[in-house]
Amino acid sequence: MNRSKGKSTKKGKSTSSNASNNSGQQKTITTPDVLKEEGYKLHELLGEGSYSKVYRATNTKTPGIDYACKRYKVNAKTIKWVDRCLKREMKLSLTVRHRAIVEAYTAVKVGNEAFLVLQYAPKGSVRDYLRHKLDPNEFLSERKVRSWSSDLFSGVAYLHGHDIAHRDIKTDNFLLTQQMKPLLADFSFACMSDKPDSRFECMVDTVCGTTLYMAPEVHALKSGNKYDAKLADVYALGISLYEMLVKVVPFRGNYSLSDPELIRRQIALDYTYPDGIRITEPCRQLIRQLVEPNPRNRPTVNRALLDPWFTEVVSISSRKSAQSKRSGASFDSTSSMIEFRKQAASAGRKSFGSVASKGSKSSNSYNTVKSSIPQDQKKKANKMVQKVISSTVSSVVEEPDSEID
Repeated sequence: MNRSKGKSTKKGKSTSSNASNNSGQQKTITTPDVLKEEGYKLHELLGEGSYSKVYRATNTKTPGIDYACKRYKVNAKTIKWVDRCLKREMKLSLTVRHRAIVEAYTAVKVGNEAFLVLQYAPKGSVRDYLRHKLDPNEFLSERKVRSWSSDLFSGVAYLHGHDIAHRDIKTDNFLLTQQMKPLLADFSFACMSDKPDSRFECMVDTVCGTTLYMAPEVHALKSGNKYDAKLADVYALGISLYEMLVKVVPFRGNYSLSDPELIRRQIALDYTYPDGIRITEPCRQLIRQLVEPNPRNRPTVNRALLDPWFTEVVSISSRKSAQSKRSGASFDSTSSMIEFRKQAASAGRKSFGSVASKGSKSSNSYNTVKSSIPQDQKKKANKMVQKVISSTVSSVVEEPDSEID
């Protein structure tokens, strides 16, 4: 079965810590003094992207725990990317806190280099897992995909509740922990509104993301128009959900932006499910809703969390749990799953904005009540990023590019 991989549409897109392993490279890594002062030590190279390299790191203050350290080289050619994408990635990574989102711990600068220390996901990306860890005729169970989706959808609901759109959701950016729990990574394309009277829609006029995961309205964006980046995130979640089940994306094309054949397939919902893969009807119906070509008819991520594919499993499991209590049996794993899904659905109704009421004109309305990220957390992140970016950019001189060790 052929597998498709999209390409990022903004020049300078750097990979997350899910990059391919480069274990054959045995260079000695020098740890900058500023990282040493915080207890960190850099080890082997894990992978690299256009403007960064990722190393495994440890910290003397937390023995036994590994970290991922992204090392960015700043020069005259990359200065625009640094000022836009890197600043955004650092700020949001250091600000958000959710168990399904990669956590960032510190950002520092050394000369014309910047370093971002992140949570380490040793099992790589979900996409790599699908491609390299499963046999050609082996697929993830729907139960496993539902469990991963519960985490990831909840993480995206958290972001959307804070007026943050990720804008590059894909299986390459779903990283797996040692316990095989998925984490959403890479905020270099994300957008966030700081306006207190901001609407919950995240209206943007820039095209970014990965082509095969982009919503039709992003592909067809014309000068002067805008689209809701949150609903584009929902579309990408639908593509990713299909891919986790089938190992390929539903709509294939030539990877170019505004590919007419790809857009035609998206609008016509021209996709099928391979024979031999058992996928339940509720799951198929949810995917159909998520990849709805008209964004006005596409559900919010909060509404998706309340879909029967999630909630009916909770109901069935709840009855089993009640029966087990009467019989004295133990269903710890089922109970924990039930509790999480209840919290996810509750988050969709409360903290992150509820779905529209029956009398609402649009199913995509967002509640005006939202939870807030602590101001001291925002200020700390802003101060750290401003120090790193401004001092790093100011140190750039017009000279030939040098390689990162």
